[in-house]
Amino acid sequence: MTATARAGATVTRLEDNSRVTIIEWRLPPGAETGWRKDVPGCVVFYRTAAKHIVERRDGLRALDVGAGQAWYRAPAGDINLINAGVSEVIFVEAELK
Repeated sequence: MTATARAGATVTRLEDNSRVTIIEWRLPPGAETGWRKDVPGCVVFYRTAAKHIVERRDGLRALDVGAGQAWYRAPAGDINLINAGVSEVIFVEAELK
């Protein structure tokens, strides 16, 4: 974890039931999701293009995503996403329970 203070994301819980939690994330430029644990399985849908820095306990990596892209993300430990772009990033996560 870095000591850099960043703005936080706006988080909106769209659905939460016994099978799935659906969360919308909005990250202004320079904002971060904050450290969180990966869940057992998650489908991510990007509404906007994104230029991220993915921060994990073992280091950083760049991630560029196009608007409309989606994928399944297997759990991989603690994660913090940082918006490294110049525009707001919006994505939706569907966390499988």
